[in-house]
Amino acid sequence: MNYEEIRSGAELEASAAIRARVIRARQKQLDRFASSRQMLYTDCEGLCERAMTQQGVSARAHDRILKVARTIDDLEAAANLEPKHIAAAIQYRSLERTYWA
Repeated sequence: MNYEEIRSGAELEASAAIRARVIRARQKQLDRFASSRQMLYTDCEGLCERAMTQQGVSARAHDRILKVARTIDDLEAAANLEPKHIAAAIQYRSLERTYWA
């Protein structure tokens, strides 16, 4: 949600709907962790590689980025992990390093 959406006065998503979405996402995560590791598509793999080579992302940070990206994917109820999910997670990591490091 961006600033304009918050200030527009439009009706926001109800807490119950958000809770249901989080429960679905959590169940999807539990199912994924019970099975083997999810494979990355080529586009996602390229973004991860660039983050490591150009931004100096460590292996540990790479794993954290993937976890955040999968959470974003799960909350959107997307069928697969997409490049936009990886990109958002990389941006969150950059913000974390900039403002909270």
